[in-house]
Amino acid sequence: MKHLAIAVIAAALLWSGVWVWAAMAERRAVTDWAEARRAAGAEVSYADLSVRGFPNRIDTSFTDLRLADPQAGYVWQAPFFQSFRMVYNAGHRIFAFAPDQTVTGPKGETTITSDGLRASLVQDNGEVLRANLEARVLNLGGAHRLALAGMTAALVRQQGTAYHLGLAADAAALPDSALTGALRLDGVVTLDAALAPGLADRPQLTHVDLRLAEYTLGDMALRLTGAAELDAEGRMDGQVTVRADNWRALLALARDSGQIPAAMAEVLEEALTLATSFTATPDRLDLPLTLDRGMARLGPIPLGEAPRLRF
Repeated sequence: MKHLAIAVIAAALLWSGVWVWAAMAERRAVTDWAEARRAAGAEVSYADLSVRGFPNRIDTSFTDLRLADPQAGYVWQAPFFQSFRMVYNAGHRIFAFAPDQTVTGPKGETTITSDGLRASLVQDNGEVLRANLEARVLNLGGAHRLALAGMTAALVRQQGTAYHLGLAADAAALPDSALTGALRLDGVVTLDAALAPGLADRPQLTHVDLRLAEYTLGDMALRLTGAAELDAEGRMDGQVTVRADNWRALLALARDSGQIPAAMAEVLEEALTLATSFTATPDRLDLPLTLDRGMARLGPIPLGEAPRLRF
């Protein structure tokens, strides 16, 4: 019995030493990362950094965290941010976000309010294998506006630098709108380099395979499928099939919410009415969206330059 007690005490002391070493390594890794980012011209500041979680976890908590990238013009601030992992598994982390955050960018400040916003990240040799994000409620206000409920998102590495991307929200709407629909996204994106946290150069999109992007709202539905190649400037070449049920109501919704200027909505309605007048279902739109070196055309209707997809 005496020998067993000694063995238990020795094992406890040994494990305590392992935890202390892991906690010290975690703190050192965070401070080294912060110093490296500051040396590169970024801003990393926090009021307090604590590492707890004994005996099995490493729980790292920041208070009053502020990250800024002056070169890109972005600032993220949060009253707290937490990272959790098991002592024996440094490659799998879970993150908990504050219910109120702000992101300031070139277009102004965006406020982020949420309930249950958390994420997970699995890495191997510094490269991302998969990541998940979920929230019961996620609202964006200010420069960018969107309201989501029952939101889940996932990214899984496939072969090379291709990643399967999925997103779903039980309810999605603009914050000032009483109309709420469901959102689904499924596709594969290919980058010019593997995703790895802390990269100085951000990997850029080279190919997008959109299996389905769908927004449904009552008897209105918008579905997109297709693929596109991207050049070094983020300009797209490819074709996407646009299918819309009750497209006039969808167009009116986009116009009234400010997503499409009223003058453009009027031109689109006239052109789409003509394009669908000879079909058996004039309220159903089924047209190719052609992307040619960044310029977009919906069927025969020129839309101008499409947004460039570049990080």
